[in-house]
Amino acid sequence: MTSWQNWFVFKADISSGRAKSPRLDALVTARGAKEMAHATRFAIFVLSAALAGLAFFTLHSFWAWAAPIALSVAGSLLAEYAFGRLASPEEKQRDLEDRVRNPPT
Repeated sequence: MTSWQNWFVFKADISSGRAKSPRLDALVTARGAKEMAHATRFAIFVLSAALAGLAFFTLHSFWAWAAPIALSVAGSLLAEYAFGRLASPEEKQRDLEDRVRNPPT
């Protein structure tokens, strides 16, 4: 990185005397990655649900019921794919264990 990028991205932590970036620290730590993977999965789900609702209320034909179903399926697949790519193996294991302990009703 160039010096201006270091100045822009990092803040000086005076107490420890080292450069610190809260944004990068959150992405690097396991907890931050976990939150990022779950947040990404949730955001994709919400976006696909909004698009499905919009499609249902704007289309007035055969597609009025087919488009929301297709958008919901595609959104769910994309959300799970993104979670699989972003989550650590331990987080994937915890997610599967949670799904087994708390099945959907």
